[in-house]
Amino acid sequence: MTFAKLLIETLKHYRWTNLAVVLGSMIGSAILTGSLLVGDSMRGTLRDMTLERLGKIDLVHVGAKFFAADLDQRWKGDSSVGASQAAAVLLLRGAAQGSAKQRADDVQIIGTTPAFWSLVDLPGTDATQASREIIINRELADELDATAGRRISLRLEKANDIPSEGLLGKREDTIKPVPITVDRVIENHGAGRFSLAMTQRLPKTIFLPIERLAEAIGQKGRANALLVDLDEMIDPKVARERLNNVLSVDDMGLSLIPAKQWMTIESRERILSPLLGSAIEQVIKEKGYFPQRILTYLANAIKLAGQEVPYSVVVGVDGIDSAPFGPWRTEPAEPRLPSGLAIINQWTADRLGARIGSTVDLDYFYVRSDSSLEERTARVRVAAVAAMEGNAIDRSFTPDFPGITNAD
Repeated sequence: MTFAKLLIETLKHYRWTNLAVVLGSMIGSAILTGSLLVGDSMRGTLRDMTLERLGKIDLVHVGAKFFAADLDQRWKGDSSVGASQAAAVLLLRGAAQGSAKQRADDVQIIGTTPAFWSLVDLPGTDATQASREIIINRELADELDATAGRRISLRLEKANDIPSEGLLGKREDTIKPVPITVDRVIENHGAGRFSLAMTQRLPKTIFLPIERLAEAIGQKGRANALLVDLDEMIDPKVARERLNNVLSVDDMGLSLIPAKQWMTIESRERILSPLLGSAIEQVIKEKGYFPQRILTYLANAIKLAGQEVPYSVVVGVDGIDSAPFGPWRTEPAEPRLPSGLAIINQWTADRLGARIGSTVDLDYFYVRSDSSLEERTARVRVAAVAAMEGNAIDRSFTPDFPGITNAD
């Protein structure tokens, strides 16, 4: 028997087995090919949905703090950043309630400008006119049963530079209702799908003028997001690095306050974070200046033998023996303060009847991990009494805080 005949007889004998193998291979190939086609189609669909949702936006900067709303103008005015269009907006979350008590939670609330409407897709709409209107998308309209001309109410959390869990943060009356009247309802595509969230779920969105939204949350003239349409030749990574060219000290939540012989750098949050504080110190040293950290705290009272001075300002500062913070005129002279010792000014000493060596109680609030307050007491010994002049009465050691620093 020849090899060819043997091969033919073998194929004929195992024909059903071979047929099953061939059919299985064909089915497997079809499944894999179909999966690749479906996956490619899904990726294309998701990509199209994302591009539709973002419009012309190539780069987004969402600030940890509210920044000046003219950041978009400064960005466009800097030729090095390569932005053809930019819009500073407010992006917030809140709730909305309809006239028939329907309620929608997790609502995206956007404070818009004409520049914003130039970046998103809303055919047949004048950008300036849209920026003056209150617009909701169909997803929210259906949930609230709202139409054009219908009155609804927003519930917003008041923005505060000081965290609510901090000692001076507000814990009450933080939610503000804002009644509005709907001017227009747009469909759930283009601008109606706009969202920066990493989800394909349709957002529930309200668009309203940025001035009105900023006033409602107490952040007039500020925004918290920058949306940018980049020139085609600009790498987004490079553009993000160039953002530092247009960011100001105020955009980072800081203020520079000139004092007598120094410049004070304060945070709108009243406390500089360790990372930011270290960065500032590094820059100051690189410029050849001397940085000095100051911690100011509001004590509930300073007490001694039944006498007390309520709501006293306590300042932690080094370098009291040399410029620019010294020397202080104290009695006796006290160049350095070891732990457990303090200098009080003459007015406080007179009120308490304190003398050199007196031990006073310092009552203060300690913020627990759950943000509750616990009153504690520290005992310090009076090392010296400072005359009522110079640093002993200098209010620049205390950050500006309405109701405290402007009180007599």
